[in-house]
Amino acid sequence: MISSLMDSITQLLLGATVGYAVAGKTMGKKSLIIGGLAGVLPDLDFIPFFPIKDSFLYLKHHRGLTHSLLFCVTAPFLIAYLWQRFSVKNIFWTIFWLFFWGFFTHSLLDCFTSWGTQVFWPHPYRVAWNSIFIVDLFYTLPLLISIIVCYFVRTYHRAQRWIIGALMVSSTYLLLSVGIKMYVNTQFEALFHQHTIQWTRYTSRPSPFNLILWS
Repeated sequence: MISSLMDSITQLLLGATVGYAVAGKTMGKKSLIIGGLAGVLPDLDFIPFFPIKDSFLYLKHHRGLTHSLLFCVTAPFLIAYLWQRFSVKNIFWTIFWLFFWGFFTHSLLDCFTSWGTQVFWPHPYRVAWNSIFIVDLFYTLPLLISIIVCYFVRTYHRAQRWIIGALMVSSTYLLLSVGIKMYVNTQFEALFHQHTIQWTRYTSRPSPFNLILWS
């Protein structure tokens, strides 16, 4: 439960930073709030299963439709259209790209974790690169710091530098997790060979909150 909450906070912060990077010049700091909303919306797929109270059914369908490329493309069109109907300003494409990148980066981040994400829904295949734990403060903290700074600074360009910098740091950390995983896999395979263990398939993943200890 705590991991799920922290995961949602991370997705909220990622959505907020991506929202400002995409629409900060047009919408100002309001894009932080809307981007944060875009960052957590895909995880609301639990709502249809809430009255059923069946944890297995929820886990089976979690990270499905709302985490797919199909949803990333079609849902922003609908949201932008509805937004435009009730807005004076002509910002259809700003809203579209804000929600597109909010949804897409949410799904992409989930692919780096365990449990699998149905990016190609309705195809049942789940993408799970297992290179980072569902909660990792080293990934989340740069995003949080940049949002705090962005909120207090007055100029757009200065805020944008912090936002872009945080996204670069967090993205580099994700890529680092893949590199570490590749190295760890070579160590596991060397041990398999050393102990004459025959294998056809295995899964490696980091332990909670770090990239150092693996199982």
